[in-house]
Amino acid sequence: MKIIAGDAKGLKLESPPGMQTRPMNIRVRESVFDLLQDKVQDALVLDLFAGSGSLGLEALSRGARFCYFLETCKETQQVLVKNINNNHFKERSKLISYNAFHILKIWQETEPCQIVFFDPPYHYFDNPITRRECVQYLGEIAKKITQDKGLMVLHYRKGAMAGMPVLPPLHIIEDRVYGSTEIMVLEVKNSLISL
Repeated sequence: MKIIAGDAKGLKLESPPGMQTRPMNIRVRESVFDLLQDKVQDALVLDLFAGSGSLGLEALSRGARFCYFLETCKETQQVLVKNINNNHFKERSKLISYNAFHILKIWQETEPCQIVFFDPPYHYFDNPITRRECVQYLGEIAKKITQDKGLMVLHYRKGAMAGMPVLPPLHIIEDRVYGSTEIMVLEVKNSLISL
């Protein structure tokens, strides 16, 4: 696994051993950033369920100003910190060891995020109860952390969101299938935070 483009292009990313994380494959990651295009430039990024950090680090390499990485697994955090340091992004990164579903309880940053990556383990979207909770949670993040016209990128098993409406202030701007996985890009409209 490596950084695809930007200042750190070609630099290697390590993955945690075992099946604790499921890094997005390189073709899908490249497609995500093709969809985001210049929105990454100078963006403040929040990478929920960061794992090895491949999404947030790719954003930093492509010109994002700063990235908050949320990861709770200690072993995975060690790999993430190594990836941040090896790619010289320590000054533009912050690791938050906290459950992504409870981030609103501790979030104290005053500047809103422009891009949020939401790439939890597949079972969160596979299960109808936790899927509904994810959708509600994303709506809350959109209202309280993300600025108006900010973007959220969701990654889940193909078809897992079929028939599940997203909640205001979010609306779908892209929904693409790549093999067995699906990417949905949501835009925040009329967030409580506006610049």
